[in-house]
Amino acid sequence: NMSSKVFITGDTVYGPFHTQSELNIGGDAVFWGKATTLKGIKYVDKTANPKFYGGIESGVDIPLPVNYQFDAERTAAIDGVTNHGGSSYFENTDVWLSFFADGTVEYRTGSGPDSSTYSAPVRLDLNTFAPNGVIYLKKGDIYMSGTLNGKVTVGSGESSGTGNGNVYLVDDIVYPDDPMVWDAGEGKYVANNSCQNMLGILATNNVIIADNDANVLNKDIHVDASIFCAQGGFKMENSTIPPSGTLFLRGGVVAAKEEILASTKKDALTSGYKKFVIFDERFLLSIPPAFPNTGKLEVMSWYE
Repeated sequence: NMSSKVFITGDTVYGPFHTQSELNIGGDAVFWGKATTLKGIKYVDKTANPKFYGGIESGVDIPLPVNYQFDAERTAAIDGVTNHGGSSYFENTDVWLSFFADGTVEYRTGSGPDSSTYSAPVRLDLNTFAPNGVIYLKKGDIYMSGTLNGKVTVGSGESSGTGNGNVYLVDDIVYPDDPMVWDAGEGKYVANNSCQNMLGILATNNVIIADNDANVLNKDIHVDASIFCAQGGFKMENSTIPPSGTLFLRGGVVAAKEEILASTKKDALTSGYKKFVIFDERFLLSIPPAFPNTGKLEVMSWYE
């Protein structure tokens, strides 16, 4: 539901795009993949000239599951702990996660955004920490960053309100190698199949760009992940920050509510981030561990 989100000049989306509301256009945004919308296009700026290089289709209905519960993800995390010696299931706490390019992860438990008040860090091999590839928190918030070497799904679920079930991105979260690379011959980004790393981020409520020095003050943000917000959206912790660089997302976002990553006035960014989004095409055929999916396919072409 992106009823008030406006795409402006500088916003670029590589890959498929869909909204269950109107697609609001306030500038010369570029959509390289097919774009679909349930309720059509609304031009906030009548002079806007968006580019739909993959086509645009209205009247397409792709509803989210109602009241989706992360049962499979929670079960996988518990199984990894009880049957395989892992330690990646948590309850009634906040969790701070730092990933490293050597395939390890450091975790701490505590409360709130100040990591210095948390428990002493424990650093483990990712496969030892999460044998089933799932890190799950029941009732609390997750704070995460780093360089992920491996395949994992991080979930913050079973919220009793907006104070739980969130994932805060406190700095870049990326892979050590690029999941999508520019192919000069084809003139587009293509999947790097040699990249075996894959991250899923699940939140009952919101995935939030934290309001800290690592993310604001004219700094770009890099995120390699497929993001799913069952009841909330992808947003900034502080919606009043000045224009602060670009969000570079290589992966995808599925959210019940619209993203709030910027404020705009027609074709001008007044706060937040511009967006450069590249759909990680590997997710067409593979997904992070226990990650939810629609099970739906679209016929792109026929061969006879």
